Amino acid sequence: MKVYTLRLNTLLFLASFMTILCLISHYHQLTASERCPRSMESRSVGGPVTTVNDNQNDCRHYFSKFVSQAWEDTSLNLRELENIQMALRMREGEDCECEGGFYGPLKTNVKYRRDKELEKLEKESQDQREPLVMCPAMSPIAYLGSGMTVEPLESVRLKGLSIVDIPTMQGNKEIRLEFISLKGLGVLRVDLPEKYGANVGMSGQNSNQLKIFTAMNISETNNLLKHIIYTSKVYDIDARDVIEVRYRGFSINLQIHIRREPFPRLFDTREDEGINKKVTVITKTFMRYDAVNAMVQSVHKYYPNMTIIVADDSEHIEKIPGNNVKHFIMPFAEGWFAGRNLALSQVRTPYFFILDDDMMFTKNTKLEKLVEILEDPNLKIDIARDRKSVV
Repeated sequence: MKVYTLRLNTLLFLASFMTILCLISHYHQLTASERCPRSMESRSVGGPVTTVNDNQNDCRHYFSKFVSQAWEDTSLNLRELENIQMALRMREGEDCECEGGFYGPLKTNVKYRRDKELEKLEKESQDQREPLVMCPAMSPIAYLGSGMTVEPLESVRLKGLSIVDIPTMQGNKEIRLEFISLKGLGVLRVDLPEKYGANVGMSGQNSNQLKIFTAMNISETNNLLKHIIYTSKVYDIDARDVIEVRYRGFSINLQIHIRREPFPRLFDTREDEGINKKVTVITKTFMRYDAVNAMVQSVHKYYPNMTIIVADDSEHIEKIPGNNVKHFIMPFAEGWFAGRNLALSQVRTPYFFILDDDMMFTKNTKLEKLVEILEDPNLKIDIARDRKSVV
């Protein structure tokens, strides 16, 4: 395994290196005027271009512009982009009389952070999906036990459905199948291929009860079952329909999860800004300015750049001093829940930390440890509470 990994890394390095060589080679194939116009002069209109100063052929300004345009126009992976970025930085300090601006550095770090955030989101979405569970035919029907999902008002094929023959029933050549939406959240239909048209009878197309009759053999019938489609008819962001399948006195239930895929929440957090771009402190206060001011000071003592959101429904409003403090004024005595909901609605970071206005940060308060646990891909987080409060 280590040998294969080493070979793969070697191949990736060679591919990245060849990409840089191809870019540089193509750059040098440009005419001199395309690279640095100030270092060129034309002998005659339409004539060949000569170089006044050969040392300016590789003007760093126009080299960086060429690489920058190539980066925008091609779908290079992150490793290749980082190698190109390195080559560009090596030329950044070169002297040049050209007045062109420098077109770098490439924003590979932003692209890298965004790709990592998207990768994390896709992994979380994959972990939340139900696994595909195939149920082999203990009865004459094999089916997919879980993992069949459809968006509201959209359609999905009934995957994994097949039947097997039973020796005691071989004398009965006609096959009858019935599909019923038990909860009535959708309808069923068959996208019947033309080759099966004369050999298949149906009733209940586009209804919650579909019946199929055929004299075809088992193999052809199983091919036909691949064309049965379920369409959601009731808009619900999280619901389950049950499709009962009946065949020769046996029945099974197919579970269909009607689920609206949540809108992705992507955060472009900068690595150098650390915890302050990942966590926001929120609190609700009511006529306790001494307490909330002390809380703000304790937070900024250990996290000077931390954003603090305060929802305030006091009768006589006072200013809350401090950097990065967002003070939201509410109607008098609006309430504790309304205040926290308001503060929470203004959070612009992946995580938030709720405090009562009389709580304090100390040297033992380590938000980094909490975030480290939350971002650990090997851990699953559940709702936790104090053991004493568990009923």
